[in-house]
Amino acid sequence: MSLPDCASFSTTSEYDGEDEDDYFGEFYEHMCCDSLKSHHSQYCEESKLITNMHLLVTVGVLILCECAKSVVKKNDINFLPEAAVCILVGAFCGSIAHVTPGSGIEDMSFDEDLFLSVLLPPIIFEAAISVSKPQFRRRRGAIFMLAVVGTVLSSFTTGLMVHFMSKASSATTIPMLDSLIFGSLISSIDPVAILSVLSSLNLNQKDMIFILVFGESLLNDGVAITLFQSLVERGAWGPNGGITMSTDELFGAVADFLIVGFGSIGVGLASGILALIYFWMFQNILHPVMEVGSFLLWALIPYYISDGVEWSGIVAIVCMGFFMDMYIASTGEASPPATPKEQTKDVRRTPVLQKDFALRQTPMSTVAESNHYTNFGFEDEPTVPSTDLCDEPCGRGRSLLSLNLRKLLSGTERVRLSSEADKHVRFVAHLTSALSENAIFSYLGLFLYSSTYEWDPTLMLISIVACILSRALMVIMV
Repeated sequence: MSLPDCASFSTTSEYDGEDEDDYFGEFYEHMCCDSLKSHHSQYCEESKLITNMHLLVTVGVLILCECAKSVVKKNDINFLPEAAVCILVGAFCGSIAHVTPGSGIEDMSFDEDLFLSVLLPPIIFEAAISVSKPQFRRRRGAIFMLAVVGTVLSSFTTGLMVHFMSKASSATTIPMLDSLIFGSLISSIDPVAILSVLSSLNLNQKDMIFILVFGESLLNDGVAITLFQSLVERGAWGPNGGITMSTDELFGAVADFLIVGFGSIGVGLASGILALIYFWMFQNILHPVMEVGSFLLWALIPYYISDGVEWSGIVAIVCMGFFMDMYIASTGEASPPATPKEQTKDVRRTPVLQKDFALRQTPMSTVAESNHYTNFGFEDEPTVPSTDLCDEPCGRGRSLLSLNLRKLLSGTERVRLSSEADKHVRFVAHLTSALSENAIFSYLGLFLYSSTYEWDPTLMLISIVACILSRALMVIMV
């Protein structure tokens, strides 16, 4: 919105061919410009999403969430899952903000980009590297049936129930495609409550029910969101505000769903192969801190690539997490420790590491006197960078010409993070995931007091009944 040129307001007027001073015009010129600027700043300029006050409130709510979760865990309140605790904390903070003058809840609204680009990737990636790969492979048939066929079946079943039940009731009739879109959204479930109950029964990933729920919840997010995007993009807004779709467009949406799904899988696998080559080139060279940072940064690459081309970032980062956990991160398999002779051989095989090797043979007192590099949180001996990376091509002696990708993918030649890096990778991934989940669930409680939220008991009851029946039907049929 561009402002008009205030100079267009003339300060003089012509009267009988003569220019006379117009003092009212001079006064009105400034008043008009100030009014336009005020209107522009109020209605046309976006307010800052992140301010010091927003950050202060966010940090305070996250601390309250952790305190409440600790109290619940200490008192063995098993019927109250962690997600519900965070929602209650958000509702409590929202009630305080609702009765406090001058504290608008709408100013703390969630930004869509913040949720999809910042908070969601750590949650999905942490779940992907946490699931037991042997148990997942063992139950892969049932998991894929529940995650793909079951989610699609649940989405359409929920949508059909919502449409016909709302049509038969006294509530507003929800159009067919609107109901299908709602079904695709609600079919993406969060398993935190179920897994917490199963854990209280001393079940773990070795038990079939646990791995089925965990694996299905890991994959159904990507399926549900991909289905939702395909339906919305193929639909057109009708005259009554609903979304209409022809038969050809419906088949086109199915084709888009398949293209997005397999395309996202391809992006995840391709990014995983590039990450494998990267860690192969710099194996035994990167400091554990840099290994952790590189591992987490590589995990985000397929997510943003897929989102950039309007594919599913969730499916891509799940594939990336599986690939990196199997080929790069240590999977917990016991491997025989290397002998001192083998360690010496591994260190000496690269000429540029000879200086570091000689430094490690010197007494620690001598190293401590001159060392000014600190290993934050790691137990390795202090090391001093010896040679610039530019001195040796392709990662200090490892050339791409000697790369045998077939051996890497078959497992003949293995690439692994150091034990310290692997331990801290999982810790950092779990930390970021926990903070993101706390922020999301607490906002759900805060959202209850938003003016954009309208209560309709009839439609809420219809939605709950449709969700329960569709999930039961999915379990029976699949």
